[in-house]
Amino acid sequence: MQLYDQIWSVLLKSLTGENPSIELILRLNSAMSTVLSTNITGRVLQLYKLLETSFTEFFKKVLEQFLKLDTKKVLPSYVRLIQKFDPFFIVMKQIFYNLNRVIPLVQEQYFKQFPTPKELFLSVFRADFYTPLKPQLEVQISKAVGRLSSLDVHVKEKAENVLNIYYKFYWVMVNVSGYKKYSSEFKEAVSTYTALVVSHFKEQKTWAHDLIQFVDNTLIDDVRERVEKSVFGAFFNESNADQHVALFVNSFKDDVKIARALIRCFTTLNLQSHLLVELKNVFEKLLQKDEKSIVNTYSTIKAFIKENYPTNDEIFQCLKSAANVLLSKGFGVKEISIEVMGNEESALAFELYELCEIKDQMHTSLLSYIGVALVNGKGVPQHFLSKLKGTSSSQFIHRTAKMLEDSKKSDDLSKEFMNTQYYKCLIFKPEVHVLVVTHHVWPISYVNVLPLDALRPAIVMFVGFYHKKFERTVLRFLHKSSVYQIQFEGSKGIYTLNHTQAVALILATEGMLTKENINLKVPQSDGVIDLLVKLGVLDVKHQIVQIDKDTNISGIKIPKKKEEDEKKEMKDNTLAIMAHVVKLLKKEKKCAKKVLITDIQATGLATETKIIQPVLDELVMKDYLEYKQNEDVYEYIA
Repeated sequence: MQLYDQIWSVLLKSLTGENPSIELILRLNSAMSTVLSTNITGRVLQLYKLLETSFTEFFKKVLEQFLKLDTKKVLPSYVRLIQKFDPFFIVMKQIFYNLNRVIPLVQEQYFKQFPTPKELFLSVFRADFYTPLKPQLEVQISKAVGRLSSLDVHVKEKAENVLNIYYKFYWVMVNVSGYKKYSSEFKEAVSTYTALVVSHFKEQKTWAHDLIQFVDNTLIDDVRERVEKSVFGAFFNESNADQHVALFVNSFKDDVKIARALIRCFTTLNLQSHLLVELKNVFEKLLQKDEKSIVNTYSTIKAFIKENYPTNDEIFQCLKSAANVLLSKGFGVKEISIEVMGNEESALAFELYELCEIKDQMHTSLLSYIGVALVNGKGVPQHFLSKLKGTSSSQFIHRTAKMLEDSKKSDDLSKEFMNTQYYKCLIFKPEVHVLVVTHHVWPISYVNVLPLDALRPAIVMFVGFYHKKFERTVLRFLHKSSVYQIQFEGSKGIYTLNHTQAVALILATEGMLTKENINLKVPQSDGVIDLLVKLGVLDVKHQIVQIDKDTNISGIKIPKKKEEDEKKEMKDNTLAIMAHVVKLLKKEKKCAKKVLITDIQATGLATETKIIQPVLDELVMKDYLEYKQNEDVYEYIA
């Protein structure tokens, strides 16, 4: 009895935060070992009877104090009490180390569900303290759950903290042998919890995510599977699965955390097949949108699947099919295959290569993007080539080499054309559409064509002077490779100009070619001359009409000739801007476009964006900077 009094004294002190010394614990363990050396079962039963009596008397006294409290103070006081139990359980485990070792023997000889000291404590706590106090606690818990929706962050966080502590201990208590023995009590506990959760979260806009968060914070692993099935089952079933699937699909872009939560719920209830079916439908609908939406949606879904369905081959096959169709249409070439020319990993590029329906041929759109990059001074992506096998690699190298060779060829007319005012000054009007047909590597694309008066600006776009960087790069490649034709609608039907004819037409409009030059240098010159007459460039006598460089041509203004000192000043300013930008980006590594332009304007070197932007574009073309369109930032290339 003296030993027990010592044990009980230590346990009581630990509830107040006073932990026993190691020497005392060792001494009590040694004494316990001696007591249990004979008549183990009898000694254990005797000790348990003493413990149960002490626990009962203790909690009756504590209950009396709680019943005197104001109703609002019951839950906070309860939470403070159960927070003291964790260190108490540690001390109990240390003191009863030798006792816990013989429990299996007692269970074998006495009964299988013979409790541990901790389970005995929790059983008495539930019967003599929690159950009498339960009505008051449940009212306060319901109010605390309601405060989770509060706009006051402090109130919400306080409620979350109370609920997390309350329920973590609640499930520890519910999971003891007493509840396991009487399964109806366990079911009642689960049912009560489920009802409370449903009543609160069913009206929340982000209920799926909030529900998962609440469940994660208030369950313990030992009961998680059983309780989650009850809670999720109250929200989801076969009959209402479709409406939640619709929410799942809408969550891809709006709030991906909700989509993740729905996957968790559906998977727990073995209803995930509903989501998989809908994902397939998403892929089918994907190709009905405009190009930008298709690319963005594809990227979003790809990232989502990679995170949430990393091992589902069926879903990945759907994704591959969608990507293959994307590439076959020439959509998203830059966005999807940008990694090919990267200096780091080329995983995405190789993945897209693997998606090709014909494995021994590089996809034309993918190859074209690589070719454009090569033409503009990038190196051959050896890290990508090293992953290709068989004829694919040699074919790829052959075709890209051919592209490089083509890009270096330029006839005399092309060289002359580089000096024309059209090439230097005209800006392509976005509303002009042309039909570009290629017979090389770029995917054939058909666009509407406008009448004859759109010819001049169309040809300018056609040879690579375009306002969007990527399109300009592509068209410059087409121009250098001589792989296109241009068609436009004239008074006598559809006219077609090849590379040479198009360049000749522009040269003629600036008075740089006579009729005789055209006849000598341009095959099928009759067609070109006929078009020049239609345009008014040739007069009735078929003489070239000289067009002043300071006049408007087809509504597009040609800048006046600048004086030498103005040109020098402009060049000096450009170099100064470049130096400032490079110095800044070397230090900052990256900078938002708007911030960078504002910084340049602050220097006084230039005030207009239309002057600054070409300088930034030139730095990008020269590989000093890299522009990331999705982030709208410039990065310094070391």
